[in-house]
Amino acid sequence: MNNLKHLITGEVVRMQKYNILAASLVVAFIWIGVLHITAIEEIGLMLVVVLFFDVTAMASLLVGVSIFFEKQESTIKTLLISPISKEEYITSKIGANLVSGFFTLLLLLSYAYFVRDAQFQLLYLAGAVGIGVVVNSMIGFLLTYRSRDFTGLLMNLIGFNILLLFPVIFELFGLIQSDLFSKALYVLPTKAILTLMLAAVNTPEPWEIYLSLGYMLILSVVLFRIIVTRFDEFSIRESGV
Repeated sequence: MNNLKHLITGEVVRMQKYNILAASLVVAFIWIGVLHITAIEEIGLMLVVVLFFDVTAMASLLVGVSIFFEKQESTIKTLLISPISKEEYITSKIGANLVSGFFTLLLLLSYAYFVRDAQFQLLYLAGAVGIGVVVNSMIGFLLTYRSRDFTGLLMNLIGFNILLLFPVIFELFGLIQSDLFSKALYVLPTKAILTLMLAAVNTPEPWEIYLSLGYMLILSVVLFRIIVTRFDEFSIRESGV
């Protein structure tokens, strides 16, 4: 546990070195600007939507950006002979993403509470953001495994957003009205994440919460196993061995 704490701290320092945290801060202020300019009365709902975009898109992107920076510095090569286990390496990146995600959450909540007087269930929202960051960080690993370069990562991320993110948002705002479509969305992890986040500002059916939470927990275990299994193959490929 001590070792993992140091690894997460080191990962946060590297994110600062690569200006990843600075970029996250800029994005957070952009989200605040969007919330302020739109001046929508239902600030709670819009806060959830903004956080949903940040959690799903940014968490996956930050993992890939960090790994590609390490690739440029030949850090990936040293992992093959490093005393750090691949599980620790992967967990440290997820942990650093959680730090970034909760920092963004703190900024957005501060704006919503002090400027817009928004009301929300903090524990629900923080828990949903944490689960969302963990799952999407692991999805970021998978997208990175499939990408030869940073451009490829961006293209994979765009494809991910089109397939898994936008349908959920369209359904939320009633742009697509179909019971069959709405039920089919429950196979998407993004639907589960949004459902958990919406619990902070409204009262969804209990079965939706339990289904979404169970789905996320099972998916987290499965994704982590896949990422660990494929990590050696990725490291060897990127090291040129």
